[in-house]
Amino acid sequence: MSPGLTRRLTFGAPPNDALAILRPFLALPLMLVSLACAHPAYGPPDEDRLAAAVTGDTAEAKGQLQACDDEQEALGKARNAERSESERLRSYMEVVKVLAERVEQNQAVAAKDPDITYAGGANAQASSDSRQILETCRQMHGDARREFDDLVHDLFQPLLVLDISGGHHTRSARVSLPLLRSAVDVLAPSDADALKEKLSEAEKVLQAQKKGG
Repeated sequence: MSPGLTRRLTFGAPPNDALAILRPFLALPLMLVSLACAHPAYGPPDEDRLAAAVTGDTAEAKGQLQACDDEQEALGKARNAERSESERLRSYMEVVKVLAERVEQNQAVAAKDPDITYAGGANAQASSDSRQILETCRQMHGDARREFDDLVHDLFQPLLVLDISGGHHTRSARVSLPLLRSAVDVLAPSDADALKEKLSEAEKVLQAQKKGG
């Protein structure tokens, strides 16, 4: 065997060994890119950035939502048929106003940051709680308003009742007419004008009756 051939066999590196030597250098650019992306100057990975944003926004917005569960007791008083019609009317007026304000506020919060009801992952429970608050308030307000509407219209059937005592026939209002007018203003039904006209007519009847007294 010639010396040159011997030299090549001794010092020549097989192809596989050459790749093994070069492999760390080939991987170096990928390592540099990864390090650059994780560097504070470039910010955290996208997943961490998104999670941080959703967590912060959801927590802040959820703190602004107003729950309505504390109005259950007031709504129960309004529904209590053993109370007088005037008392129930006042209770419905108060609870409907409160619930309407909270629904409006909650809708404004949700419109400002829709993520409070759609966040997933670690914030799924917070979003579920937010959806529950929104739905409970809407449901309570809808039920209370419907019941309030039924009571108001029932008080117009009839608006005045005939009282027969001592041989005299007199008419009287089932509830205070000014109170009922306020209830119509709070309820603001589609037939509000017609109801107010009936109230005005009933007031004239009572005034004439008082003068003829």
